[in-house]
Amino acid sequence: MKHIPAAAITPTTENEDTAMDLYACDQCGYYYDPEYGDEENHIYAGTGFERLPGDWVCPECGASKDEFAKLEHEEDLNVYEDFDLVYDDYLE
Repeated sequence: MKHIPAAAITPTTENEDTAMDLYACDQCGYYYDPEYGDEENHIYAGTGFERLPGDWVCPECGASKDEFAKLEHEEDLNVYEDFDLVYDDYLE
């Protein structure tokens, strides 16, 4: 029987405002976007950062959830531009 992580079973349905916040890894600049989830780790699209399992780690560098910072404003994306990531999808 295949084990499916609890967070992967159902997407977040509570407060949509907080459920869709972006979080960026302070170590490598990867950002978790609940709109897409983390398919490689069986986290479905729509799963808010708060609902990620406690042992979830950054898929790029292995940093823990504690090493992620919530992006409060669109301008916060610029903080991570030194990391080789593309943010054009989020800048309208």
